Amino acid sequence: MGGQATKYLKRYEFLIVIGIVWVTSLLMGCGSKQATVDPAAIETSDTQTIEETAPQKSVYDININEDPAVVALHVTLDQGISYMSAKHTSPLGVILYLKDATWVGKKNYFEYPENNWIDSIDVSTSTYQDDVADKTHTKLKILLNEDIQYSVSQQSDELIVTFDKPEIQTVSNVENQEETDKVQFEYTSDSNETETAIISQQATQLLDIQSNLIDEDLFSVLLEADGIITEYESFTIQYPPRIVFDIFNVGTKYTTEQKIPINNSFVKNIRHFCYPDRLRVVVDTYAPLLSKYKSESVASGMIISLGEISDKIAHDNALVTVSDQSENINVDSSNYLTDIEFKQLEIGRSEATIRFADSVEYKIIPLSDTSFKINIPNTSIPEFKQKQMHTASVDSIVKSITPMQNKADMNTAMIVFELSHSAPYSVRSDQNTLSVLFEAEDAIAVGQLEEPSTVEPSNVKSSVKMVATTEEAVNEKRLGEDGDDSSYSLGDNQGKKYTGEKIALDFYKTDIKNVFRILREISGKNYAIDKDVAGEVTLAFEKPVPWDQVLDLVLKMNQLGMTHEGDIIRIATLETIRKEEELRQAALMARKRAEEEKKALEPLYTEYIPINYSDASRDIVPHLKEILTEDRGLISVDTRTNQVIMTDTKAKIRQAKSIVNKLDRITPQVLIQAKIVEANTDFSKQLGVTWNAGSNQEGIYRSDLGGQYDYAANMLFPPLLASEEEGDNTIADIRGQMGFTFERIGGTPLVLNAALQALESDGEVKIVSSPRIMTLDNKTAKIKQGVEYPYRSYNDGEITVEFKNIDLLLEVTPHITNDNRVLMQILITKDDLGALVGTDRSFDTKEAATELLVNNGDTIVIGGITKTRDTYSENGFPILSKIPVIGWLFKSTVKDNEKKELIIFITPKIVELEDSYA
Repeated sequence: MGGQATKYLKRYEFLIVIGIVWVTSLLMGCGSKQATVDPAAIETSDTQTIEETAPQKSVYDININEDPAVVALHVTLDQGISYMSAKHTSPLGVILYLKDATWVGKKNYFEYPENNWIDSIDVSTSTYQDDVADKTHTKLKILLNEDIQYSVSQQSDELIVTFDKPEIQTVSNVENQEETDKVQFEYTSDSNETETAIISQQATQLLDIQSNLIDEDLFSVLLEADGIITEYESFTIQYPPRIVFDIFNVGTKYTTEQKIPINNSFVKNIRHFCYPDRLRVVVDTYAPLLSKYKSESVASGMIISLGEISDKIAHDNALVTVSDQSENINVDSSNYLTDIEFKQLEIGRSEATIRFADSVEYKIIPLSDTSFKINIPNTSIPEFKQKQMHTASVDSIVKSITPMQNKADMNTAMIVFELSHSAPYSVRSDQNTLSVLFEAEDAIAVGQLEEPSTVEPSNVKSSVKMVATTEEAVNEKRLGEDGDDSSYSLGDNQGKKYTGEKIALDFYKTDIKNVFRILREISGKNYAIDKDVAGEVTLAFEKPVPWDQVLDLVLKMNQLGMTHEGDIIRIATLETIRKEEELRQAALMARKRAEEEKKALEPLYTEYIPINYSDASRDIVPHLKEILTEDRGLISVDTRTNQVIMTDTKAKIRQAKSIVNKLDRITPQVLIQAKIVEANTDFSKQLGVTWNAGSNQEGIYRSDLGGQYDYAANMLFPPLLASEEEGDNTIADIRGQMGFTFERIGGTPLVLNAALQALESDGEVKIVSSPRIMTLDNKTAKIKQGVEYPYRSYNDGEITVEFKNIDLLLEVTPHITNDNRVLMQILITKDDLGALVGTDRSFDTKEAATELLVNNGDTIVIGGITKTRDTYSENGFPILSKIPVIGWLFKSTVKDNEKKELIIFITPKIVELEDSYA
C-alpha cells in the first residue's frame, strides 16, 4: 500500500488491520467481509457454494464477545456450511440462514438483557425435501436494540457476525478528499457483500409464512424462502374476495393444502398448495382491500402488504426500488433523498432516477473505469436508505447503486454506481430530480473526447463584452435537457428558443477553438473538440445575443455539429456525426437481429393446458394464437378433454397460462322465473297497474308489493288502492289502443307471488303457468306454450289436414353487467286464431322485441296481449217467438262480451358458483 498505507496506519489502525486480513484472505481464495472484493469473484464463489449439494452438517453453539469498537457474534459450526443474511426493519434485526445445517445446541433461545446492542437470538429449524433426502435449514433471528451496521465473515469452524458500534462509524477528514471518498465507498460496499450473493440466488423452497400487523392501517405477510422470489403472477377474485399468487419454480415440503388462520381486519386465512409447476398462495381477505395490496421481492423471499401502503413501510432488503420516506434523517440538512428508481429502457439501455425533496446541485467524480459517484452537497440520506441496491435482474451494465452519506463531510450525500464494464453514461438534472442514463452494452462509443484547446488567443483582434440584463435574465438550463442526452445538433435551429446569458462579441479571424474556449468560460459548460475541427471565425455583435445562439451560428458557419453527452458539449464535423449515427443505428439493428436469432434457437416445450369453464377452440385458442412464436409455435385443441396443446418456448407458454388464468373463469348463471297470468279487465285495478302512454305522478308506497316504487315511462300506479274512503281512482282502460307493453316492478318477488295467488283464489286471475329456467350469461333461454290447431290445406286438388302452432313464445338473453345488474334482450311472439275467411281460418301473429336493464331480482311485466270473445244466444217459445213485435214477449236474448288479458312477469336472478381452484 506504500506511503498511502503509512499515512492511514497512523490515523486508522483499525482499517489497516482489516486491509491486511483482506490481502491474506484474497491470496487464500476467501474474501474478507471488511475489504473490497471483486464482485465477479463474489458471484462465482458464493453462488457455487450455495448450489453445492453437501451432506447434512451441524451448528453447535452461539457466543458473544464485545469490545469498545464492535460486538461480535460467534456461531460455532462444521466447516463448509453455506449461509445467507438479511436485515429486517420490523422487528429490527438480522436473520442468518444456514443451509443444510442442523442445530444441536442445548437451547434455542438466547437473551442478553445487559447488552445495549443485541436483545435476543431465536434459533429455529425447517425441513424440506430435495431429490436425495430430507434436508434441514437453521435460521438465527437476531433481534437488535438499535439499527447498526453489520458484516459477516467465515472462518474454519466459526461464522462471525460483527456489529459496528456507532462511535466508530464516523471517519474524520483526511487531506486527500478524493482518496477518502474512494476508500469509504469500498468500505461501505463490503458490508453488502453477503447480500450480493444472496440476491443472485433464486428461491426454490418455501420455508415459512410470517405475518406482522404494522399498525392499524397496514398488515404485511413474509413468504420466507431460501432465496429471492421474482417469478410470480398475481390476480384477485371478488366472490369471495381473495388475492391469488402463482409462484413459479418454488416448492414446499407439504403435499396437501395448508391453511393458516389469521382472522383480523385485513386477512381471514392464508392458504398455499404446491402444483407441479407452481406454488399457489391464496390470501383470503375483504373486498375493499383487493385494490390495496402490494408485493415486493426481497432477499429472503417476498413480502405482501395490505392496507394504506404509500408511505408506511420500507424493507431493508428490497431489491430495486426504495420507497418514498422522509423520516429518520440524522443529518442537519434541509434537503434529503426521497426515492431511487432503476428501470430498463429499450434495447439494453437503462436509467436511474434519483429524487430529492428540493432542487439539487451535483458533481460527478470518476472512481475507476467501472465506477463513479455523484456528490450532492447540503443533502442528507436517511439511514434506512443507505443500503446497496442490486440491479442484476435488469438487463443493464449497472451492477449496483449505493446511496450513502459522505463520512468526511456529513452534509454531502453520495450516490455510487458500479458498472460491469466501461460504457458511456450521462447525467441530467430537472429541479429536484437527477436522471442517470446508461447506454446499451454494445452501443458505439462516441469517440475519444479531447480537452478544450489550451492555445492562447492569437494576436488578431478579438474581444468579448459581458452585458448584464435584468428583465431578460433566466435560469441557465442544460443544453439538450428537453431531448435525449446524446442528442445531435446539425445546424438547423429554426424556431429554437435561446435562453443563454446575453453577450456582445467582436471576432476577426479568430481560431475557432479559441472561440469555443471563450464560450466555455461564459456558459460554464464542458466542451470537447474533435481533432479534425478547424477554422476561423469573424463576427461582430454590437447588440447582445444569447451565447447558445452564438454557438449555433458558429457551428453553421463552419459545417460543424454538436452532441450533448451528459454534461459535455462535443463539437465535431457534420460528416463525423452522421457516420457515428449510422454506426449507432447499425449496432442497434445488429443487436435486434441477435436477439431474434437467440429466440430462434431457444428450445421448444409442449404443455397441456386444461380449460375448465370455456370452449377451448372458440374462446381461448384465438387469443393464444396472437402470442405464438412466428414459424415455431404450434397450438391445437383436444376437443374430447377440452385441453389446449401448445408447443413453444418457456416464456410463451408461461404467457399463455397467464392469459388462460384470466379468461377461463366461471361463467355466472341467471335463473329466469316467469309467470303467465290470464286476467280480466279489472285485474289492473286490483294490482294497481294501468298501461298508459305516460304519467307525471310521483312514486307511491305499496304495502302488498313491499315498499316505495318509482314510475317507468309507460307505467302508472294510482296514488291509493280503491277503497271505501277514496273511491276508485283508476284511470280508464285504454289498452285496446296498444300492443305489447314492457314495464318494471321493483320489490320482493315473493310479495308479488302472494298477491297473484290471492287474486287467483278470488277468481279474478288465472295463473296459466309458472316456468323456471336457468341459463348461462349471454345464452338465450326459451319459454314456449301453446296448442297445435288443425286446418285444411289444398295441394294439387287434394285436401289435407295440417297443424299450426298457436304459441306464446318468450325468448330471453341475459347479460350480467359489471355492477351486478341484468341486461335482458326479450323477444315475445303471440299467435292467435283470426277471423274465418269463407270456410278457412286465418291466423294472427303479434311479435315484439326489446332490451331492458334491471336490478338483480327485479320483475319485468309484459302486458297488452288481449283476447276478446263475443257470444250471442236467443231462447224463445216455438212459433210464437217468430211473430213480429209480439214475438219479443215469448223470447229472450243474451249478449256477452268477454275480454281477457295475458300478463307475463319475468324475474331474473343472478346465480354464481365458487371457484374451487382458488
